[in-house]
Amino acid sequence: MCEFVEEQIQHEDQTWNFRKIIGHRRDLGPRDKPEIQIEWESGEITFEPITEFYKDEPWLLAEYAQEKGLIDDWERRCPRLKLSRHARNAKKMMRVINQAKRQSYQNTPIYMFGVKVPRNHEQAVKFDEENGNRLWQEAEAKEIGQMFEYNVFEDHGHRNAGQPPEGYKQIRLHLVYACKHDGRRKARIVAGGHLTDPPLESVYSGVVSLRGLRMVIFLSELNKLKVYQTDIGNAFLEARTTEKVYVIAGGEFGSYKDHIFVIVGSLYGLKTSSKRFHEVLNDVLREMGFFPCVAEPDIWMRAMNADGTVMSTEDLEKEQPAYTYEGVSRPIFDGYYEYVASYVDDLTIGSRDPDSILDYLQVRAKFKLKGSSEINYLLGCDYWRDDDGVLCSAPKQYLEKMEVEYERLFGEKPRKSRAPMDPNAHPELDLNKRGILFLRS
Repeated sequence: MCEFVEEQIQHEDQTWNFRKIIGHRRDLGPRDKPEIQIEWESGEITFEPITEFYKDEPWLLAEYAQEKGLIDDWERRCPRLKLSRHARNAKKMMRVINQAKRQSYQNTPIYMFGVKVPRNHEQAVKFDEENGNRLWQEAEAKEIGQMFEYNVFEDHGHRNAGQPPEGYKQIRLHLVYACKHDGRRKARIVAGGHLTDPPLESVYSGVVSLRGLRMVIFLSELNKLKVYQTDIGNAFLEARTTEKVYVIAGGEFGSYKDHIFVIVGSLYGLKTSSKRFHEVLNDVLREMGFFPCVAEPDIWMRAMNADGTVMSTEDLEKEQPAYTYEGVSRPIFDGYYEYVASYVDDLTIGSRDPDSILDYLQVRAKFKLKGSSEINYLLGCDYWRDDDGVLCSAPKQYLEKMEVEYERLFGEKPRKSRAPMDPNAHPELDLNKRGILFLRS
């Protein structure tokens, strides 16, 4: 149900985009008007008269009629439809069809946490004017300022006066917008990495699994460690790229419009950017004495002495092994482990002194951290402590969003329950064999 609700995209005038034409009525009588079967973005399937559909999408209707060999029959039944004329110029027809499909996508509004999100710079300016503020434009300006702060681009002058370096390929940039759970507007410059040549090296970079993240939080609570979260701002820009690409600056860059920018930072969208940042972060964690978990490489651990100092590798090797499994020995010591779980630029820290880890990341590694605090919202899940101090988690904000969408789709609020089954149900008392098999399934 949640997946179905998330897929729904509705226009502000309460209409839906069509997804595709999936069929038509057959065995029509002599005077019957043809109808096509349409699948809408809401998942609903209906029959609609071709005369109505023709008013908005004549090319798509002509494409379907030509594919099914229905042009002559439909023009005979509906003389006002000029399907054959649309079908004669096939190349133009396909071009206009693709344009119509893009227009269908571009006209679909996007909402995040109840805020309408723009698709490009022009929409950002328009939405700010409608809202009477400059929140989206300020987000753009902040992102562009950070590009220059991180020295992501090398400026080679105006395109009419300068030249890109030899062997470099031109790609495009575009802005991606988002609204965070706390209402902050975010704009991110993304490179058109799909235009670059396939890299010869592996570009894989992992992230911690949700099960691994829960394990880190559980072990931290079990060992009375503080659980903190932090976000490395503009993480990919901390690394340098090896790809040879450049862009022509657009209007969002103000006075730098039409300048040739060679990309030297690992900009979002490039094929190798994730791996480059992954390497930088891994090197920093190793400098701090962390090592990757054997079972989950994006969970980093370090052994600590009982007094809170980092146990040296030599001291750790001297400890008496507790057991050996598949050649890996586990030592016994009087200290404890600290943990850092990495999910791209989101870090979850389990430590008795998380501030010291945060200070190292900011002062020594020079990462720009944001949202550093005790864990409260991470990867779509809310965290809080109950009256007894027990750490609890639940996707509260996600469920609130689903409740609003459910009510909009079905006209009523969903019935709330603390468990997926009826509280009065006792399946353990059911001796019916078919019922047992059904519940087990």
